[in-house]
Amino acid sequence: MSVVIPSTNKSACECERGWSDLTWIEFMRFIGILMIMTYVKCADICDYWSIKQETAGVSLAFANDDPFHFARQFHDEFNKNLTKAILPDPYLYMDESMCQWMGKVDKGPFQRKIPRKPHLIGCEFKALADAQINLFLRLDPAEPSECAIKKKFLDQYPATVASMLRLNIPSDITDVLGDTYGSFVNRISKINNIDLIICSIRDRKDIVLLTNCSMTMLRTEVNRYIKGYGNATFHQPVVFDEYNEFRSAVDILNNL
Repeated sequence: MSVVIPSTNKSACECERGWSDLTWIEFMRFIGILMIMTYVKCADICDYWSIKQETAGVSLAFANDDPFHFARQFHDEFNKNLTKAILPDPYLYMDESMCQWMGKVDKGPFQRKIPRKPHLIGCEFKALADAQINLFLRLDPAEPSECAIKKKFLDQYPATVASMLRLNIPSDITDVLGDTYGSFVNRISKINNIDLIICSIRDRKDIVLLTNCSMTMLRTEVNRYIKGYGNATFHQPVVFDEYNEFRSAVDILNNL
């Protein structure tokens, strides 16, 4: 419809002076009247337009309707081709990113407003970026709840973890993510016999990082206020210094 209606209006404007643009509802009514003509007999063809037809209305539904069908092919190809084109560095970063795509003809399928973002209104994506070269590697669009429930992994894990898995974060971490949330500093020695460690710090919000043993050494001294406890001073693992250094990979692109 987003192609037929604008094309019809463009051609009609070139041929008919004073043409009033055809609307979506008018086009649907035209389709409905054509269908009514197949089973309702009127004395004159004008009667189909002048008599209110109670048997027809605008009601279209498709089981596999995809509101992102205009962009789906783009970001699917983007994810597939970037995997072949770029060998990622050791530091990858996932964060939300706003795209100002509003839809050239129709309104964008799922617009959000996030005031803290440089581009506050548009379509939201979860983006995986290489923290060394600040380039997006994969995209995962945020979708309405009725569409999001069909996405991979969402029936097994919370939304953030499911996004991480769709962006190709190793699935082994999901077995222990739930255990680390809520703790102040927590370390787990191994994940499924792989020499990887989960480090967690609760600093206004939970920060959970996956690392190897060498990155758990304590380095920077930090001071934090803990509700119900007061001021606390401790040394945080090296991995959090690395996190603070490279966590702006997505934000750098957001500000371009």
